[in-house]
Amino acid sequence: MQFTVHVTRGISTLLTILPGEALFLGRDSGQCQYILRDRAVSRRHCKLSVFGDKVWVEDLGSTNGTWVNGQRTENALVSQGDVIAIGHSRIIVG
Repeated sequence: MQFTVHVTRGISTLLTILPGEALFLGRDSGQCQYILRDRAVSRRHCKLSVFGDKVWVEDLGSTNGTWVNGQRTENALVSQGDVIAIGHSRIIVG
């Protein structure tokens, strides 16, 4: 599964997560595989997990929350085209 991460400063990155893998996102390089330099993002903000062809996003107790298509969530199944917002960053599921 591929994800495009759009950061407000005009930076875009393509992330790939294979089935059975998880990716932690946040500000802390010691705890996360993908680092976001954004003060609105918690040190360990959320986790993306792939199970078969399903993708889950889980908020990890972040201060500002994890949002899917404009709704705050603690744990959600996401689909192609959904937008995950964490801090000032947007993750488009592809």
